[in-house]
Parts: sequence; structure tokens; C-alpha cells
Amino acid sequence: MNKKVDTILGIGLILFGLIGIFYIVPNYVDKPQFGFMAELPADMYPKIIMGTIVILGIVLFLQSLFRTKTEEKNTMLPEHKKRALIAIVIMIVFLISIEIIGYYLACALFLPFTMFYLGERKIWILGVVTFTFLGVNYLFFEKSLNIILPRGILF
Repeated sequence: MNKKVDTILGIGLILFGLIGIFYIVPNYVDKPQFGFMAELPADMYPKIIMGTIVILGIVLFLQSLFRTKTEEKNTMLPEHKKRALIAIVIMIVFLISIEIIGYYLACALFLPFTMFYLGERKIWILGVVTFTFLGVNYLFFEKSLNIILPRGILF
């Protein structure tokens, strides 16, 4: 991207992260009043994510300040733009399908389709990655954290 856009995005990310850390997380993430000291507080993960956003915003801002004019000439080829747009459409369809058919079925369709679109042609790799991803997600969210992922309207 060009220098001006990167500078503005960097500042925006820094501000968003700081607002998240100091306003959104303290005011909108409930802290339970019970539990053991070994448990992680509920606001830890959002603060880590917001802190990461701040750090990445600082990196983007500093890169935009020290970028030379010759580095700005890199533009995306038309076929890459088309491929990126198709990938974005696939992700939007995936997000919508989570509510309709459920998380697990949407992932079972999305992962192999996306990997195939991006160039992976070995069917056994598509199956192993999809099965492993779904299994780890199920064990982590449903069994470990007791978080039920969306089942969908149809199921």
C-alpha cells in the first residue's frame, strides 16, 4: 500500500487497540467474583489480542515512516486481485453458513474447498487436515472450555 494509507491504518490500529484495552475490555468483559487463583481471568485473552493489535499498529506505522519511494511501486497483479476477491467471498459465505448449517459442517466444507482452491490436490491431506482441525476444535471448545459452538438453524 502507499505510505499515507499505511500511516493512517497504523494510527487507527494503535487507537483501536488502546481503546479496547483501557475502555472496552474493562467495561464489557465480566470478571467472575469466584474461582481459584490458578484460573485465568476472563479479560486476559481480549487484552492479549488488543495488545497484539497495538504492537502490529506500531510496526505498520513505523514501517510507513521509514519506507522509501521505490518500495511503493509494488502493485498487485490483476489475477491476484481476482483470487483475493474470491477468497474474501468464500470467507463471507463461510461466516454466513455457520449460522445456517452450524460450525462443524461449515468447517468441514470450507477447509477442504479452500485448500483445494489454494492449490492442494492430495485428497488425503485435505481429509487429515480437516478431520484434525475439527477434532482439536471439538475437544478444546466443547470438552475443555464447555463452550458450545453454533449448531445452525437446520440442525
